Amino acid sequence: MNNTLKKISRHFALAAVALLIIILSAGSVMAASDSWTPDTSWYDDYKNERGSVDNPFLISTPEELAGLAKMVNVPSGQWGVTKVSLKDKHILLTRDINLEDREWAPIGWYLSYTTTSGWTQTREYEGFDGSFNGGGHTISGLKIETCENVPLYNSKQTEAAGLFGYISIDGKIRNLVVKGKVNASECEGVGGIAGWADGLIENCVTDVEVRATSSKRGYAGGIAGLNGGPQGDDMTSENPYAIIRNNVVLGSVFSTPASFSYAGGIVGFSHWYKGKVRNNVALSPSIVAGMDAGGIFGGFNSIITADNVSAAQKVSASPGNVGGVVGNFGFGYQNCYWLYQNREQPEYAWGGSGITGRITDPAKLPVTAVIMDTNDLKTIKSGETRDIHITAYPLTADASSLKYTWSVDTSKLEVVKGEGTPTLTVKAKDHAETKNIFASISADVSGLLGHTGSSDPYISNFETAASVQGVLKIASSAIPVEGITAYGSNTAWKEGETRVLGASVRPSDADAGDVVWTLSAVSGAASSEDVIMKNAGNGNLSILLRSGHKKDYAYTFTATTADGKFSDSITVVGAPATDVEISGFIPTGNAVPNYVDPVKPIGATSAVIEDIAAAVGIDVSAFRVGSNGILYLNSEKVSAAVKDAEDRDNLKVSAIIPLPLFSVEVSAAGKIAAAGIIISGDRLMADTPQKVALVKTRPDGTGEFFAYAEDQDAFGNKRFTLQTMDDKMMAPTDKIDPAQPYKLVLYIQDNSNFDMDPADRSIIDPIAVVKLAEGSPAPTGGSSGGGCNGAGYAGIILLAAIPVVSRTLKKKSLK
Repeated sequence: MNNTLKKISRHFALAAVALLIIILSAGSVMAASDSWTPDTSWYDDYKNERGSVDNPFLISTPEELAGLAKMVNVPSGQWGVTKVSLKDKHILLTRDINLEDREWAPIGWYLSYTTTSGWTQTREYEGFDGSFNGGGHTISGLKIETCENVPLYNSKQTEAAGLFGYISIDGKIRNLVVKGKVNASECEGVGGIAGWADGLIENCVTDVEVRATSSKRGYAGGIAGLNGGPQGDDMTSENPYAIIRNNVVLGSVFSTPASFSYAGGIVGFSHWYKGKVRNNVALSPSIVAGMDAGGIFGGFNSIITADNVSAAQKVSASPGNVGGVVGNFGFGYQNCYWLYQNREQPEYAWGGSGITGRITDPAKLPVTAVIMDTNDLKTIKSGETRDIHITAYPLTADASSLKYTWSVDTSKLEVVKGEGTPTLTVKAKDHAETKNIFASISADVSGLLGHTGSSDPYISNFETAASVQGVLKIASSAIPVEGITAYGSNTAWKEGETRVLGASVRPSDADAGDVVWTLSAVSGAASSEDVIMKNAGNGNLSILLRSGHKKDYAYTFTATTADGKFSDSITVVGAPATDVEISGFIPTGNAVPNYVDPVKPIGATSAVIEDIAAAVGIDVSAFRVGSNGILYLNSEKVSAAVKDAEDRDNLKVSAIIPLPLFSVEVSAAGKIAAAGIIISGDRLMADTPQKVALVKTRPDGTGEFFAYAEDQDAFGNKRFTLQTMDDKMMAPTDKIDPAQPYKLVLYIQDNSNFDMDPADRSIIDPIAVVKLAEGSPAPTGGSSGGGCNGAGYAGIILLAAIPVVSRTLKKKSLK
């Protein structure tokens, strides 16, 4: 916690209600609650005058976007119901909007391609068939978790989740940024833009965590879950459809079903090789599937698949079904590349074969896509100057050969400088109109990854240019604030958990200034000292619950506009704390050879948190305080450390139980401590001692396994053994009774990399008990640096000869 927050916290702790204050930049997020109330007035009031390219329908609020979904989702063929057609109609998003983590109803739906005839023609799908121009703006806060708002058709759950559920052949989505989380928990297809896409998606960026977790099939993609249906049977190079081009994916993609499970950086599954996917870049942290996973496609790539790049950090699926380009059933793709820099990135192009396109140096990835920066396209005032940037992807690629041709609406904008470069400076001209006006900025960028000359008519003569566009809203004066709302998750807040709260200023482009966040009230067992607050950017607040409680407790956070005129609060309820209780003891018997110090570990309390943090050079936020007042490493650090240990030993962990931070002192610098902990059998999560697994967890997110020592010959640093309560050492295959307590003896050398405290003779250690996944071998751990072997014993003698310079921590509250 920084000095300012500490002073504030200490000052207000004297009052009945503690008050913490943090000032953040204004954002555009609001309270999570029920679904949005659809507003179709943008269409109803202007249907006879708007809808053309030059005079499009205008959408500027979440309610209006929900209105679009309501219109599109009306099934065709209903008696007495007029179905609105948006074919050849144009819609413009005029500013950023935030869907505020409310459960979203996708625009369009898909169940099957079945069409029936009778008195009226009906079909089991309704897609968006108009043209939606995002104007380079951002739709954030997208959330689909329960699928409760994914439409039903004849009481059947439809199968497409995303901002758009289904995009028909005539539908077009351009120049849009989408952020959020989408989980197809009850349906099959899910994507960052669309669950199923048969139309055009171009110039889009998705930073969406995409998950397919239903009990059905799972098709998950960073842009679309699936693309290209039966209508594509007559597709030719002159008549392509299901086109996905010049897009960038930043979010992770997961598909969890064990069978028929596909996860792709761009598309999960192409409907039997239909569609056209080119000049896209996947920068996903993770792409994981139960069956097929690929950097671009999960499985069955489009018939036209070319000039794509994946720099995903991790791609994982069942053995033999992982690829840098396609997870499996790759066919006919051209000129695609992927990054192979670590063992979590695919070694082969698809299904365990092919290395063409594999690149090991990120700087050598080809420049593939370009996007106009969304932050430059926010509302501008008359007379204001603005830099408009175009960013080339991947970011590590050499973009020096790209050529830029800008086009600007000069009746509304003046070009100041930057023609022919990736950054154009414009100035909004003064206008006397009281209403807002909109100015288009576009650029043709040539020199992107491309190729020609294929003998296949479907994959020849690719253009190597992209046309990107943004729309600036020009306001003649400052836009007043109309309100603010706080929002966040309504699930119980767990000890050690970090979450983000948002504050939405309405309208999103109002001149709001900073948002002031306060911890305005606590209730039950809660205290202001439990919480660490940090700026999370864009008016958002990051909150860490450092200390939970066993009894009921809650915290109220309030967001206020800079002028103090508007405020709103959100109350976060804490989850009951369930800490692991341990009891220290001094080991005896065969567990204590003559070269170790038998010691009783004691739990470090919150009273020494700042001393410990200072001693090891880390922030106090790395720790949490348990309900018993004992320190633990926070859950994020523990998880990161266990993951690091997994990677070191190539093991998989299925469960983690962190132990409290404990402290011991040894008789001399460099001495090995034999620290005893009594622990219940169920907490060991193993049926025999040789299957027990312990991880040394470090605050920097690194970790390392202890090695099991079955006898004295194996004792030494970074080792552990197990005793029964009568001090008898257990054999490796002895059975562990979950209902009985056991004595766990840890061997840790002072000043080794398993000792977190740099002071001589003082050892501080955070440790976690973990359960290894089925079939994982026992961890080998690091070299012992001790024990009865010659090298280890010599090391102890040398260390004992070093003069002891002790810098002991203040032990003002240890127990």
